[in-house]
Amino acid sequence: MNQFGNNGLRMSVVKWIGRHLAIDIGETLTASEYNLIMKTLRAVAKNGEVKDPDVPVRLVDGREAAEILGISYSQFRALETEGIIHIPRKMLGKKTVRYRLPDLVNFVLSDDQGKESENV
Repeated sequence: MNQFGNNGLRMSVVKWIGRHLAIDIGETLTASEYNLIMKTLRAVAKNGEVKDPDVPVRLVDGREAAEILGISYSQFRALETEGIIHIPRKMLGKKTVRYRLPDLVNFVLSDDQGKESENV
């Protein structure tokens, strides 16, 4: 990684912004707003991306995943076996399968499903 991070934002700039924003805590910003801004800026400088804070990283089982998608569990399993549903699996042990909630949300919001049904 170069001195500018993955997207051109240097950590020294993040520190500078933090010092200047700290002056406004209590006047313009709350402490929690300041912490969220700084956490986001650090993530951007380090990784070049920010995780969506609105979507909690939580693992769900197949039944919960099917419920989120609005289908039955048997339909969910069949569609996953056929390769129609592409959601990364998280294996816990040898048999237990879980799905990340953000992956389910991304699948629901993706345009890939609509393109497949248009081609049929």
